[in-house]
Formats: sequence, C-alpha cells, structure tokens
Amino acid sequence: MRAASHARPSPSRTPARRRSTSPETSFRERYALWKSAEKRHRRLHDLE
Repeated sequence: MRAASHARPSPSRTPARRRSTSPETSFRERYALWKSAEKRHRRLHDLE
C-alpha cells in the first residue's frame, strides 16, 4: 500500500502530527503550498 501515501490520506490514515488539524486547515495549508509553488514556477518562467 505504498501508493496510498501519495494520494490524499483519509481521516483515519492521517499521520499523528496532523491529526489535530481540521479538514479546513489542511485545505488552506495545501492551498498555500500550491500558491507558493505557482509563484515559484512563475518566477522560473520569468527568468527564461
């Protein structure tokens, strides 16, 4: 079941350190990561 780690973890499978985070918080966390990644990607594009 290695591939399961890449997919979005189900509530019962979330790591202990993230168990306290609510679904909304984890969503905002992913959104922030996505925005930062997008910003980084855009910056790389500007350099080309």
